[in-house]
Amino acid sequence: MVLVDLLYPAILHLRRYEFVAVIDTRMNIRFDGKRALVTGAGRGIGRKIATKLAECGAECVALSKTQENLDSLKNEVPGIQTVVVDLADWTATRHALENIGKIDLLVNNAAILIMSSFLETTKDHLDKIAIITLINGTTRVDLSNFPRQGCGEIVGVEGLITKTDVEDVVNAVLFLLSDKASSLNGIALPIDGGFEAN
Repeated sequence: MVLVDLLYPAILHLRRYEFVAVIDTRMNIRFDGKRALVTGAGRGIGRKIATKLAECGAECVALSKTQENLDSLKNEVPGIQTVVVDLADWTATRHALENIGKIDLLVNNAAILIMSSFLETTKDHLDKIAIITLINGTTRVDLSNFPRQGCGEIVGVEGLITKTDVEDVVNAVLFLLSDKASSLNGIALPIDGGFEAN
């Protein structure tokens, strides 16, 4: 056995990490000069997304129905603009967002979970779920100035997310909002660790 045979696994290992390092360098995602709105940003995944967008240079507007959560977010990331409103209230939401200005990036993250059996589900339950989870901020933000070309993106987040999935979801959202994903349109991107493939 020659020296090359002994070193070959180590060489492959080194090349693999060199390749990863190159990918990380090229995938540096920035949102300088962009304005982002994140709903459900007071805690959990929405808070992480809003924080990361601000770290990546976006001027970020964080929307939540809980003032206390937004206050702690503002203390953590002073540059974030906060808006307190309950998305279930259509009129209050439109009023709160009507002067928000131009938005380039919209993350519809707010959701609602109503614990009731199928037979106990009411029309009010379904209306709330539709307004908050499906419609979310999209119809209540003034999108008249939303970019027709370039990086003007809307990403919706839905489903149950475990603590171990959070970073993966945040990274995927940032990618989809960036110009790295400019050719992607209308896709559903499952982030489930391969669950659907098994």
